[in-house]
Amino acid sequence: MTLSSRDGADAELLSDAIGALRELTLRVKDSHDRSFDDGNSADTWQSDELRDAISRAEAVIAKAQNRRE
Repeated sequence: MTLSSRDGADAELLSDAIGALRELTLRVKDSHDRSFDDGNSADTWQSDELRDAISRAEAVIAKAQNRRE
């Protein structure tokens, strides 16, 4: 494999990874990873860790978008 074909393969892999990250981020925005059920009602919410992970993923996506432009 030549350097240019390897670079092309790496770029394609990175593009696929960013696409997967984008899809995961969109899907997880409406999910909840914490809940509390007192027997009468249940509350669900996103933990700080999940919100932070979403923010980091969005930052990576934005950085990738800026490099493409």
